[in-house]
Amino acid sequence: MNQRWRYTAALVALLSHAAVADTINDYFGSAAAPPFEVAEQQPCRQNNPHRNVHFGATHIHTTLSGDANAFGVTNRPDDAYAFARGAPITLPAPFNQTNGSRVQQLARPLDFAVVTDHAEYLGEVVRCSTPDSSSFNSATCKMFRGEELGGWPEEMAHLARMFALVLKGDAAPRNPEVCGEDGTACIEAMSGPWLEIQRAAETWNDASEDCAFTTF
Repeated sequence: MNQRWRYTAALVALLSHAAVADTINDYFGSAAAPPFEVAEQQPCRQNNPHRNVHFGATHIHTTLSGDANAFGVTNRPDDAYAFARGAPITLPAPFNQTNGSRVQQLARPLDFAVVTDHAEYLGEVVRCSTPDSSSFNSATCKMFRGEELGGWPEEMAHLARMFALVLKGDAAPRNPEVCGEDGTACIEAMSGPWLEIQRAAETWNDASEDCAFTTF
């Protein structure tokens, strides 16, 4: 992939993400409280006034993100937090391989982590990955799942999948083939994965005085 292609692809993704974000904000307005109990964080027992050094990850994508999904990631938020706490995880093959998988495990568990799946195209990923969705058999969703590449060469299959949801051919913020004419089908589909992300963060966060692991 030459340098011009990289810059063009990045620009298209940036502009599309901005348009989608505006639509989401207009639809949802202020955020509602999650429908589960959130534990009250206790003061940490080991409180060093001179500060401690902690290690964590603040940029984690799971299968709920269009880009990670397109590159073969099947792990969900709970899997990501389990990995951060030291459990082994199965990941897709490296970028230059089209088949296979690999198992990775941290030598030391992290102190904190946050799953930061993209809000952009969160609903599209759900609708293209759910067999009973009315969009599941659309050309866009088939391309997103890698079943059809739409003329892209096989060696660029990962990118073809990633940009299936982005390259719509018009100025609409969302692909009507996947989201319906007004786009609300995809916006409404976001609620499930967003709840999953919040619930996983709450489940894995240690709110006790031990403060062994912090999520956001």
